[in-house]
Amino acid sequence: MYGRDDLHELCSATKNVASALLGIAVDKDYIQSIEQKVYDFFPEHADLLLQEPAKGKLTIKHLLTMTSGLTYDDESLPYTNPANDMYRFFTAGDPIRFLLAKPLFTEPGTVFDYDNCNTNIFGQIIRKAANKRLDVFAREYLFDKIGVTRQEWQTVRNDVVLCSGDLHLRPRDMAKFGQLFLNRGEWNGERIISSGWCDLSTTAYLNPNDFTAEFPWADGYGYHWWQKTFVRPAGKHAAHFGFGWGGQMIMVIPDLSLVIVTTAGNWFEAEKISPLSIVSDYIIPSVNR
Repeated sequence: MYGRDDLHELCSATKNVASALLGIAVDKDYIQSIEQKVYDFFPEHADLLLQEPAKGKLTIKHLLTMTSGLTYDDESLPYTNPANDMYRFFTAGDPIRFLLAKPLFTEPGTVFDYDNCNTNIFGQIIRKAANKRLDVFAREYLFDKIGVTRQEWQTVRNDVVLCSGDLHLRPRDMAKFGQLFLNRGEWNGERIISSGWCDLSTTAYLNPNDFTAEFPWADGYGYHWWQKTFVRPAGKHAAHFGFGWGGQMIMVIPDLSLVIVTTAGNWFEAEKISPLSIVSDYIIPSVNR
């Protein structure tokens, strides 16, 4: 039984925090631009470009928008199966090299394919650019600033911090993160993330439904933020949100000044009601009569 002060696993809603950290790294000039080439940050793995030169086109933006073209599969097999790519990532002697060595199935920037490898690669880019482990960077430039005093990250070998999932926060601290984006990066008068990054990262870069039938509940995808427009009798309301396996959600609806957080444990059983249905059928009508 969870209580209000218990840490809760965010699953893939962790990706939104990772995206915010990348924005902070850009704001602070640790990273010049999201158009920078991924391999610029990994000269020690330049031999992989000789094997597959097309990877030289891969940019941070491709990672952010899930259009890297890297072949990665951690869903077809159980996580406990040694052939599962997440299992292989955790057990590899060099986890990031394992990801960078994955072959391309298409040219970067052409196909949306939602994969954890993208987030974990740019998480390590932040670490290399700022010379701080990702959890330290997050605490110094984000969590301490907005009063999040408790968080837990999972680490892999070589001090690689898993940033595609499994960050643990209290639900109230998830809400603080959402409030930061409702405020377009400002917290108690202090600029934490540039408003430009907040706007750009939460704007739809593509429609996932143009590429796959996996995500019918969203109608846009930005820099690791999902988008959805709720159509109600009283009007339309555009939302951007992070969504994690099992029912974890951080949602911002700017025109209603709403931040909505859900946590759940529907990891291995069908949910009785989806968080998006709760928002559409109950929360929005209650505040927009």
